[in-house]
Amino acid sequence: MTNTATATAQPTQVITAETARQMSNEQLVKLLDLKNPMIEDIVYGDPRWSEMEEVDAGEIFEPHVPKGMLKIARPKHRHPNCIDSNPTYIPQREVLRSVLAWWCASSRKLSMFMFGETGTGKTEMLLWFADRMNWPVSLTAVNESMRPEKSQGSYVLFNGKTPFRYGSVAKAMKYGWCQIMDECDKGSGDFLSKLHTPAEYKPWQLDDTGEIIKPHANFRFCATANTNGGGDTTGRYHTSQRLDEAFRRRFAFVKCDYPSAAIEDALIATSYPEISKLTRRKMVKLATEMRMALRAPQLEAQATSPEALNNLQLPDERLSCAFSTRVLVAWADYMKVFGVKTVPLKESFDFVFGNSLDEEDEPAVYSIVQRIFGESFNHVDGWSDGSTSGK
Repeated sequence: MTNTATATAQPTQVITAETARQMSNEQLVKLLDLKNPMIEDIVYGDPRWSEMEEVDAGEIFEPHVPKGMLKIARPKHRHPNCIDSNPTYIPQREVLRSVLAWWCASSRKLSMFMFGETGTGKTEMLLWFADRMNWPVSLTAVNESMRPEKSQGSYVLFNGKTPFRYGSVAKAMKYGWCQIMDECDKGSGDFLSKLHTPAEYKPWQLDDTGEIIKPHANFRFCATANTNGGGDTTGRYHTSQRLDEAFRRRFAFVKCDYPSAAIEDALIATSYPEISKLTRRKMVKLATEMRMALRAPQLEAQATSPEALNNLQLPDERLSCAFSTRVLVAWADYMKVFGVKTVPLKESFDFVFGNSLDEEDEPAVYSIVQRIFGESFNHVDGWSDGSTSGK
């Protein structure tokens, strides 16, 4: 692609890679408003985005990483494709440790595949990490109808011409962004087969132009999914497919679980201080019990003795629906929206979860709810003397 383009907003001004380097960061980013594929290439390819600085990992990941323990390199300038993450997000330390080690390694033999139940924070973790690292992100929501040109790019009509506009993966690979293939196991074989080369960090030839893109030093390739690529064995993720073995072997795998009760309690306490401590803890306990009921068959099968099975303290109920951290936080949010002190807890719960239950799950869910909340579930937060004393 040529590195010279005319800005349509200013017909007499010719933008080249050389003139772009004379502009401030703000002026450079403003050029993206022109939506000109040739100018986009000049802006994204500007060398200032690749300038790195050494920082203390403890400073940017405080309090999750001790200060003075590790020095890491991150982009010096905030890129326009950096995504602001959830400011209240709290990472799981074991997941953060794996991501940090992989991201900052001197070389990447494998890409990274994060998997786990719905709502375990897989994508949110990557966005939070990239945000702290000042790393630009290309986030692609994968589905079974997605075509290869979505990743590589295609010719587009612009100002009477047909320049080539790079696709999501081609941009990330060429300019040094983090590419996140969200819900990767929902993609078709035709689409995913095109990703073997980027996932292996090898030069990638674009079908339409013949251009060979060499992976930028800052390029990171990540995937998220509800399964580890082996297909759905639970019956909960019908659109998840078994991935080609050759594709799977290009990844290192990080399993994501729901946060601990302490982290979920802290999430709600930080964002929704109007919810009483007792109600908040019952909400978290409910989430924990429902997840145990969901996993009970697998946990029973793994138990090696009656004593081990008894130690699991599994609930009597069995569920096929996942009560995720996402749902838990949404419940707290709608408690606030509806009125923490004016609307019964049941109303916001049914709004975000209860009304969506299958007939088979509904009795078990409300059995667990009744065991934990009792009559207070049908009243506002702070209804009983126990709730008041637990504030």
